[in-house]
Amino acid sequence: MPQSKPTNPFYALLLVVGVVFAITACAYCVMTVRGLDPRADEVGLMGVLSEHGLIMLVVELVALGILTFAAIGTDDYWTRRAAESGIGNQGSGVRGRESGVGRSGQKSDVRGQE
Repeated sequence: MPQSKPTNPFYALLLVVGVVFAITACAYCVMTVRGLDPRADEVGLMGVLSEHGLIMLVVELVALGILTFAAIGTDDYWTRRAAESGIGNQGSGVRGRESGVGRSGQKSDVRGQE
């Protein structure tokens, strides 16, 4: 049976903010192209993007950056937490490699064989 990987909640937030950013960026491009037609009305989403689109994109981009650093920075924490509670990595020897004991239970050189 495949082992489940520990879940970092920042990855889920990163996915949501990334999708919202992609939709906003595409809609902003559509608004820009539609703006070339002098007869086009700016109502609904296009009106909101016309007034606040650039600010929305910058805020979403900053959120993507912060969440990316948070996801990378806390990845070890979530992996350690899952290993300590026994979720995921069961029997994979994660603790064994840190303590110098391999999967077979025999002592091994943690630094590697050269």
